[in-house]
Amino acid sequence: MSSDIGGSWMRLSLQAEEWQNGLNKFIEHTFAGTSKGETAPCPCMRCRTMCYRTINEVRAHLLHRGFCECFIQGEAEKNDSFEGISEGVGNEDATGDREIL
Repeated sequence: MSSDIGGSWMRLSLQAEEWQNGLNKFIEHTFAGTSKGETAPCPCMRCRTMCYRTINEVRAHLLHRGFCECFIQGEAEKNDSFEGISEGVGNEDATGDREIL
């Protein structure tokens, strides 16, 4: 899988190997630390993160419907903001010290 975590893999064909690998990692990350039967927002095209589903329901929805575009765009924007932090982008304060945003 590519190093792109911004969500472009989510736009690939649902049958693509990279999409399948990305889905598995997404499910693992989303449900990490939850117990069996717990739910999480489902980002499929129908639920659009408005409905909470179990791990099996989220997997099935994404396999059949794919990710909604609003979720993909949100993931890309979230990762863009993290890049600025990891690169040390920020403002200097009055003392000349860099403030990380």
